[in-house]
Amino acid sequence: MQRGDYPVRKFDLCACVVCGKAFACRPENRTLCPDCRQEVDALYEDVKDFLRANPRMAPTAEQLADLLGVEEKKIQALMADGRIAEVEDPRRRDRRCQSCGERITGGNLCPQCMAKVHQNTLRASRKDLYSRR
Repeated sequence: MQRGDYPVRKFDLCACVVCGKAFACRPENRTLCPDCRQEVDALYEDVKDFLRANPRMAPTAEQLADLLGVEEKKIQALMADGRIAEVEDPRRRDRRCQSCGERITGGNLCPQCMAKVHQNTLRASRKDLYSRR
C-alpha cells in the first residue's frame, strides 16, 4: 500500500423504507436511514414491552401501529429486520401449499415442495449445460 492509499469501503445508495430519503448504505444495512434507525430502535423497546404486557394479544402490524400510535411502516421495518415476529394475518390463516395441499404460514409452497422445485431447476440447468457442449 502506497502513501495516500486507503482501503476502499463500498457503499451503495439506498432509499429508506420509512421516510423514503436516499442515504449511503452498507450492504448489511439497506433498509433504514440513520435517523429512522434511531427512531425504530427506540420503538422496538416500546413494542417489546407492549407485547410482553399483552402476551395473549396477537395484533397484526396495522393493529400494533394503531395501538402504539406510530406509522405501520416502522412496525414493518422491525419485522423486516427480524426483530419482532410477523404476526399471523387472520385473512391468511388457512393457507395451503399449491402443490401438495399441506398447511403453510406464508408463501405458496411448503418447504418440501420448494426443495423439489429447486432440485428440478438444478437438474434442468445441468442438463442444458451438458447438452450445449
